Amino acid sequence: MLATAGDTCRYCGTELRLEDGTWDHYLAFDRGGTNEITNIVRCCTTCQRTKFTKTEAEHVEHERRIVTCKRPGCGNQYQPRWAEWQNGRARYCSHQCAGSAKGQDW
Repeated sequence: MLATAGDTCRYCGTELRLEDGTWDHYLAFDRGGTNEITNIVRCCTTCQRTKFTKTEAEHVEHERRIVTCKRPGCGNQYQPRWAEWQNGRARYCSHQCAGSAKGQDW
């Protein structure tokens, strides 16, 4: 890993002006990352917020993940929350669909 102060987001490639964007810990503290300059990268605010404590590979996987609601007749496609997906709970697109599915044997 290299510290990058470039003019593009490390994760999505968006061009950044000097006054735009933010800095991110490439490897989050809870994953063993440090405050060393070699663990700090330049990125856009959107990627910094959506990456949170994910690794770069997990962040890319999450950004690409689109699932279809499991409620019959819905078919809505959506991007699930990362933690719910990891725990196998990302089945319905909304609370309304989840509520109507409660007790059903589809």
